[in-house]
Amino acid sequence: MVEALIIAFIIILSTVQNLLCKTYTVSYSGDSVDAAAIYALVTGGVTAVAAFALYGFSFGFSGLTLILGLVNAFLGAVLDLSLIKISRTGPYSVQMVFIINGGILIPAAVSACFGDEVSWMKWLAIAVMFPAVYLISCKKNETFTDRRTFFIYCVLAALGNGGFLSMLDVQQRLTGAEEKNAMVAVSYFGMAVISALWLICTHKGKPFAAFRMSKKALLYLILSGIVIAVAINAKVYMLPLVSTALLYTFDNAGTLLLSVVSSCILFKEKLSPKNTVGCCILIAALICVSLV
Repeated sequence: MVEALIIAFIIILSTVQNLLCKTYTVSYSGDSVDAAAIYALVTGGVTAVAAFALYGFSFGFSGLTLILGLVNAFLGAVLDLSLIKISRTGPYSVQMVFIINGGILIPAAVSACFGDEVSWMKWLAIAVMFPAVYLISCKKNETFTDRRTFFIYCVLAALGNGGFLSMLDVQQRLTGAEEKNAMVAVSYFGMAVISALWLICTHKGKPFAAFRMSKKALLYLILSGIVIAVAINAKVYMLPLVSTALLYTFDNAGTLLLSVVSSCILFKEKLSPKNTVGCCILIAALICVSLV
């Protein structure tokens, strides 16, 4: 029961994170690439500081945790870059199919490699989520501007999302849960550094120009960092307690579902018949994953 409540809390936090990211992006008046880089830099920095604080500001973690954290930072950067590319070259619905299912299938496959049992019924329920995610995300007049680039970066986004989540699990299996906060700190600090270097290189030595934003955008940005810090630490806390397939399936699919509902309420977005059918299928699939 406690685990179920924590997973529900994680889904709510992830949904709030998505909404804050959306409102920050809308409020930011500069280039969308700069918005993404600043978002990764600030939220990564806040999350890293929070994780280091939980670890007692100690640097006494193993070399393997450091290596896995740096690999994770790279995977996070790949995801961020891919999101920028695919948002400009193809449909949102197809993008979400790759990202959401990458975040479900790759961690499930990694956990299976470590000997965790995932029943064929659960795999079937997960597979049903592919068309469900597409139907939920499907919008009118979606077009491709560059198919080849779009699908290349969709695959990279799926690998980045799934790989990032998997590394959090792998670290605890190999070095122990006592270094989980150090893993989060290294991962997000690395992402912040990569974003800072990106801004320096793209702004020819004047990266602070990109930080000009309204007070509203700054507020959403800071709140995003706080929410991400709480959410990611809740996730790594749950990793040893529940099946990875169950945790990440509900985290990714549940967040998508709740985000759609929240957008309808807060932003008055209307669901098409396809979206409604997709929501129903996804709810049924989530129920099956939790039972089988």
